[in-house]
Amino acid sequence: HAGAAKAAIAGHSEWDLWLDEDSNTPIFLQAKSTTRVAKRAVGVSGMAMVLDFVAANAGVFRLSQPRRELFLQRTNTDAQGREHVALAQRYQGVPVWGSVLVGHISNDRGLFAVNGRYRPTPVQIESVVPALAAPEAVDIVMEGHGTPIQSLGNRAKQLLDYNGPRAELY
Repeated sequence: HAGAAKAAIAGHSEWDLWLDEDSNTPIFLQAKSTTRVAKRAVGVSGMAMVLDFVAANAGVFRLSQPRRELFLQRTNTDAQGREHVALAQRYQGVPVWGSVLVGHISNDRGLFAVNGRYRPTPVQIESVVPALAAPEAVDIVMEGHGTPIQSLGNRAKQLLDYNGPRAELY
């Protein structure tokens, strides 16, 4: 359940803002008016436009260094010509599981909405260096599973692009 609020967004008119009640981060931000709210300069990419906006409003987004925390995940253009730029979150180079912000840009209005689910900068984390080596972590999980794990056949491994368990930082 998200609460609605008003946001004072740097250099722009009022925006409608819905916050995640747990993290107090925006889950949806939309310009109220139908006028151009964040015009795109010639030659500026959609990614740069969204990052500039988030960086200018880092306090609202609760991100310490948006340009170091957000990375292009994908960009696409819909049938109406609107561009959608998805930025994945990382902290000290480690992906933050399931954390993505999406900026929405139209030719007539510029950047008109931002939505997503992500976490505030996790400054309470002192180190992202793993306490265990990856093979050791996999061994612990495999031993603690309690049920024998069946091997996949070669065809299934190929279809799933799977070569066995592995440890990744998230």
